[in-house]
Amino acid sequence: MAESSNESEMHVSFVHDMIKSLADEIAELLDLDGSESKGQIMNDLFENGRQSLVNYEEDIICERYKDVMNGSENKLMFLLKKYYRQKWEVQYGKSHPWFISFIEQYQNGECHDIYERVLTHAAEYGDKHTENCRVLSIVLQFLFDTIDDECWTKTKLFDDKYLKEQPIFDSQYLRETENSDDQFLKEISICDGLWYAISNDGLKSITKYSDYIVPDVMHEQLNKSQSVLFQALREYYRTQLFPLLKENRILYRQELYDLALDNVAEHGWLNGIQAIQQRVAPKHYKKLLENLNSVLQKRKAQANQALEQQEQNTEQEAQVGNKNAKKKEESKTLKAQGQNEDPNGQYKSKKLEKEGENKESNREEEDKEQKQQATSNSQGINTCSENKHTKANLTEAAAACNQEPGKQSLE
Repeated sequence: MAESSNESEMHVSFVHDMIKSLADEIAELLDLDGSESKGQIMNDLFENGRQSLVNYEEDIICERYKDVMNGSENKLMFLLKKYYRQKWEVQYGKSHPWFISFIEQYQNGECHDIYERVLTHAAEYGDKHTENCRVLSIVLQFLFDTIDDECWTKTKLFDDKYLKEQPIFDSQYLRETENSDDQFLKEISICDGLWYAISNDGLKSITKYSDYIVPDVMHEQLNKSQSVLFQALREYYRTQLFPLLKENRILYRQELYDLALDNVAEHGWLNGIQAIQQRVAPKHYKKLLENLNSVLQKRKAQANQALEQQEQNTEQEAQVGNKNAKKKEESKTLKAQGQNEDPNGQYKSKKLEKEGENKESNREEEDKEQKQQATSNSQGINTCSENKHTKANLTEAAAACNQEPGKQSLE
């Protein structure tokens, strides 16, 4: 016992030193020494991942901020991935060795790229799942690897967030639960539907999402004896089922409780709980079913309310986006009009340039006309000279003619 206690203390000390070392490296990377927000930024990073830095952009040097927010292969992401991997090891290494073994198979096997993707997702967006949901949510991300990151990040029902965020419901949402679960699942996103189905209908419900999981992997997981997903579902349902049984005066007997847990994890709440019907007093079982149905009805009402709120938020974001786009377009239009109407702007510059071109053209025309006029004058002078010579010759000829008759008469 003493050795075990010492090992535990050494492990805790090692983890503390490791986290402190990572925190120091990140603080140095972001140049946070001396910053009043250093502690808050570090806590946020270790809980909500790199995306939490958008709230602290004003606290970080611009160049450093751009560097660490660019891509997924930088030093910050390397340090955060190291942190979250170690976090899983510390939290579940002893209590859930099957979970760590499952992760290591991906880490060291042919599916290493899936391991990197899930770990990168954790480093980017954090590990905000509640304790009973964390293992199940991570396992689902590994198994349903064809679902893209955007779907995982924009879910409303995934990891039971809706149960924490929507504690109030009314008759409107209760009436909406009259629709069948199958119809309900068709109307919501893949990730929300997957989580809602598996957290209410157990392991068998993954067949509804067979398009998003490799067939061999699905068949392997449906086999309870080798299913990591079944193990994760047992941990998920345990924290809710056991208190429910106790509240309905079904005393703890390990065999009975394990029977209920195994069947609920495999077949879901309503079908799974039937496994203990013959082992419980009828009045207690009847009360258990009434309370269970009430819980499930409330959960679906909360899911409807959460999804409607999400839809309203999406519509509001779209409206804001449209308004911003409209303002941007109006700004461009006004700027263009200003350039066309501004006498000192681009229009005037182009006008002056055109006037300069016209003046140059006019000058060339004038030079051309002057040259033509000079040529014409020169031709006119030559013509006049030729005319004078011609006239003189004609005069001389006429005089000669006049003299000829005189000579003839004398003769």
